[in-house]
Amino acid sequence: MFFEFILFVLLFFVLIYFSPAAWSQAVVSVRPKEQITLTLIPPSRVTEQIDLDIRAGFVNHSATPISLKINFYLDLAKTDHLLYQDELSVPARSAGLSKFHWPALKHSGLHKIIVVCRAGHKELRSEKVIEILSSGIRSTKKIDGAFAGFYHWSEKEGRLWNADIKKMTGKQWKGLIDAQHELGMDIIVLQELFRNQMYGGQHYIEKEGYKGLAYYPSRLFSGRMPITAKDPAEAILSEADRKGMSVFLGVGMYAWFDFTEGSLRWHEKVARELWQRYGHHPSFYGWYISEEMDGGLGTEQERNDIVRFFQEFRNYIHQLARINR
Repeated sequence: MFFEFILFVLLFFVLIYFSPAAWSQAVVSVRPKEQITLTLIPPSRVTEQIDLDIRAGFVNHSATPISLKINFYLDLAKTDHLLYQDELSVPARSAGLSKFHWPALKHSGLHKIIVVCRAGHKELRSEKVIEILSSGIRSTKKIDGAFAGFYHWSEKEGRLWNADIKKMTGKQWKGLIDAQHELGMDIIVLQELFRNQMYGGQHYIEKEGYKGLAYYPSRLFSGRMPITAKDPAEAILSEADRKGMSVFLGVGMYAWFDFTEGSLRWHEKVARELWQRYGHHPSFYGWYISEEMDGGLGTEQERNDIVRFFQEFRNYIHQLARINR
């Protein structure tokens, strides 16, 4: 299980770090009706020993290109608080990105990162609060987030709580988010939004169709998990919005350890539906793939499938950020 967990985490971060430009545009443009968003990586508290990754995304809804002048500030939007300046040209009906790394050293305390963007006479502004801890090491020595599962995939492992969480209402899921926020655990990863207990190479989904059960009112697939909450994902995201938290939506489960072409296309369809349904939430921070893999990464073919899967899925969510607004 330890090695599975390590790979589980590695797959999770492939989308973030192996293509930062594509990832950031997918994340920062997640609210379709806005024209500017600000993303901090990581979004939670950090120590003085890291360089904070600061990214601002800009959406041009017009039929003509626009030129932007961008200023990033610390705490106050004044010249002596300037962190970084940039200029950007954003094509018509597209998105643009400005990013930089800022050393947090000697800046312990509670701070506000501010971005101000000027396009002609119009000014756009966004800001985020970040806590920087005084420390001689990179780690905060704190647990800043957790996975949230609407039902455990294993009845054996989940025997002590499955019967109870099955009965949880949307209000109770919101209460869980409130409790995590009180503990300072402001990052949430929704483990999966579909339940399908099958394994790669041991199913016939492409021939027989997908029969997994959704945890939300999916229009793609009619099957529903027998839980009380009609849409626990909406409950979590709406409460996370209110608390200023960050949520990764788990795209899965197609089948365990399955990164084949069929799995990729299924994930793309589900990601599009999730984007259309939940993309307006400020707390929607990014994506998570639920399928996992064992510690050996499988056969050579399976390893190649994994690489191709994340390359193509990354590009797909990048395009979602540019369209469907």
